[in-house]
Amino acid sequence: MNTDGVYTADSEGKNRGLFVSKEFQAGDVVVRDSPLFCRQLHVNSLDVLTCTQCLRATGSLGHQFQHMSERCADVGETDDEEDDEEREIKEINDKLPLVNQKDTFLTKQVECEACGEVYCSPACLDEDSELHAICCGCEEEDLDEFMSHSLEHDETFLLGKLALQSLLSIWVPNRDKWRMEDVWECSRLFTLCHAPWETLDPPLNGGEEATQEHVKQREKIITTNLALLRKIITTPLTEECEHFLFASHEVYSAICGRIALNALCISFPSPQQQYWHLYKQTKANPTATTPDCTFFDTLVDKIRTTQQQREAHWATQEGKQSKELDAAKFPGVQGSGVFPVVSFINHSCDPNASYEFTSGYNDVVIVALRALQKDEELTICYCNETMPAVQRRWKLAHWGFICNCPRCEKETGQP
Repeated sequence: MNTDGVYTADSEGKNRGLFVSKEFQAGDVVVRDSPLFCRQLHVNSLDVLTCTQCLRATGSLGHQFQHMSERCADVGETDDEEDDEEREIKEINDKLPLVNQKDTFLTKQVECEACGEVYCSPACLDEDSELHAICCGCEEEDLDEFMSHSLEHDETFLLGKLALQSLLSIWVPNRDKWRMEDVWECSRLFTLCHAPWETLDPPLNGGEEATQEHVKQREKIITTNLALLRKIITTPLTEECEHFLFASHEVYSAICGRIALNALCISFPSPQQQYWHLYKQTKANPTATTPDCTFFDTLVDKIRTTQQQREAHWATQEGKQSKELDAAKFPGVQGSGVFPVVSFINHSCDPNASYEFTSGYNDVVIVALRALQKDEELTICYCNETMPAVQRRWKLAHWGFICNCPRCEKETGQP
C-alpha cells in the first residue's frame, strides 16, 4: 500500500474526499491500495481458480483449463464420473501448444487442512489464518445454506461475512479488554460512507408506500441472512459480542450498507484468458512454424460444452429457455473488495483519475488521467462514463445522489 501523496478532507457538497498532497502528471500512479477484505465473484469461480486471500490464479494452466472443462456438481456430476484430475492436468500441461511445459506453472495450491480452502502460497494462508479461523470447520450444510441465500438475494452478504470475520479476528485475541462495539467503532470500515442496507436501491416510482414496503422486505432478507451467518461462526463469543452483533440486524445492516456503497469491482486478466488471446492471434496469423493446435481445439470444445450445460441448468432453475453459446468464454479474474483509502474517492462523470488492477492480484492503483495540482480532489467515475447523462444518473441512484458535475449539467441542461 502506498498512500504518501494523498489525504482525506471534507469535499464541498459531498462526503469526505481524497485529495493529492503534491503535483502529479498524467499517467502517474497516485495511490496503491490493498483491500480490507475481498472475494472472487461466485460465477467467476466456476471458470477461474484463485487464491482466497489475494485472488491470484493458482496451480497451473492445466489446473485452470481442467477446472473450466469439468462438469460442476450442480449439473449432475457423481463420484463415479470423476476423471483422474491429476492425470488430466498433466496431459493438458504436456500437450498445450504455444508454451513450454515449465511456463504452464502459475503458483502453488496450498490448502487449509481443516476445510480445503485454497491459497497461492503459505504466506497467503498464514495472512488469512486469523480471519479464516472464525468460520473454519463449520457444517458444510450450514455454509451451503448461507451461500445459497446470499447468492439469491445479494452477493454483498458474502463480503459482509468477511467483514464480520475481520472484526471478530481483531476482537478474539483482545476479548478480555475490548468490547465488540469498540472494535466496530474503531474499524476502518466504520469510517466509510454509509446507509442501512435495507434502505438502498429503493423503487424509482410508487411513492412513500412502495419505499416502506421495499425496506420492510429487505429487513426480512437481511435478518434471515444474519441468522444463517451466525450458524457458520465456529469461534466462541461472549454474551456482549453475541448481543451486539446478533440481537438485531442493525449492525450487520450497517456493515453491508457500507460494503454496497464502497466496494470496488476487481478485474484483471486470467492466465487462460491471456493464453486464449495468444491462441487466437496465432490461428489468425499462422506461419510455417506454427504448432498443431488440434489438442487445444478439442479442449476448447469441451469447455464450451461444459459452459453450455451450466447455462442450461441455470435457465431450467429460473424457468427460462437457455441460449446457445457460440463459443467458449475465457473470463478474467473478477471479484469485489473494500479498499480503505480508495473508498474515499468521490464520483465525477469527467474524472481526473481511474483505477486499475495491473499486478495480477487484488491491489488497486489510482492513475492520474491528467495533470493534478497540489490539494486537488481526486475523482473517478462510478459508472460507464460513455453512457448518456440520463443513464448515468439512473446508475448513480444506487449511491443515493444525483450527479451535478459540470458535464451532467451541460448534457441535461439541469443543475
